Amino acid sequence: MEKISFDYVIPKKGVLYDISNSEKITYIGIIGLLLVFVITASYDKLYEVNLLKYWTFKLICLGCIICLLIGVFKGFGDSDGNNLDIGGIIFLDANEITIDYVEIYPIEKITHIKFSGHDVKGAINTFSGTGEPSKSLGAENYLEFKYEQKAYNYQFIVRSQQQRELLVEKVIPQLRKHTRVIIT
Repeated sequence: MEKISFDYVIPKKGVLYDISNSEKITYIGIIGLLLVFVITASYDKLYEVNLLKYWTFKLICLGCIICLLIGVFKGFGDSDGNNLDIGGIIFLDANEITIDYVEIYPIEKITHIKFSGHDVKGAINTFSGTGEPSKSLGAENYLEFKYEQKAYNYQFIVRSQQQRELLVEKVIPQLRKHTRVIIT
């Protein structure tokens, strides 16, 4: 009988947007450069003064370019999901679903189980030079089940492709013997 565990995640309190630090740094660089060029163009048109001759504006431009480059290169090693905290642990086996060693849900009393998502930690999302994270946190996986007329939803992390294969090939077939299991 196979038993598998996953870390489940919960959103951090007070975080409004899922924006990584590398994206923030990149956006600061882009917005800064745009503002400098808009202000410089405005002064050049209105007062015929080229502000880029002055060291202050050159240093601001250099700082914005450095922010832009740092954000882009930091994005290659950054992971998405920086607005998530690990909330606990989920255990799955043929007889029960256990949450944090405390909440135990016998499979016989669960009416249906739904797994969704195919995210694996460290997988490359996309090749992007915009400072967006290039590595996945592996947390876009969801477990939903109904126990005694109450629905439960958990978002969890798959740490490796082998862990996903163990879930799909060993654990889910065991769960299907006792209840309806859906994989999307």
